[in-house]
Amino acid sequence: MIKTQKEISPVTLAIEIIEEPVQTNYSFEQIIQQFNFYRQHGALITLDDVGTGINTLENIQGFLPYIFGLKFPLQNFRAEGRQEQIITELATWKKIADTNNISLVVEGVENEADDQFLDNLEISYRQGYHYGKPRLFE
Repeated sequence: MIKTQKEISPVTLAIEIIEEPVQTNYSFEQIIQQFNFYRQHGALITLDDVGTGINTLENIQGFLPYIFGLKFPLQNFRAEGRQEQIITELATWKKIADTNNISLVVEGVENEADDQFLDNLEISYRQGYHYGKPRLFE
């Protein structure tokens, strides 16, 4: 990944840390060492799917000083039938991001209503099918 970062510069590689079961347990210190290594080489670390699964504030709080950003998943809240919690949870994660001077990306933006909702919350970074579906370069 470091080689790729050097080759694509000035574009910056963002590495999303997702929650997946693994058989190896790394210590907090080992994880921070990796975060710092990639940051020193120009890559950015983001934590995916905050507010869902095990990515609770309690579980990720120690990582906040070492990361670039958080990703909030509208689609996960909808899939879990937790739509009514989106406003409160998103406001909480926006405050966490602002307090820690890190970015917040909202993913799962599907329509104009979602887009307007995020405008009202003054959240700039967004991803979702509302903006286009992934495709290969021509």
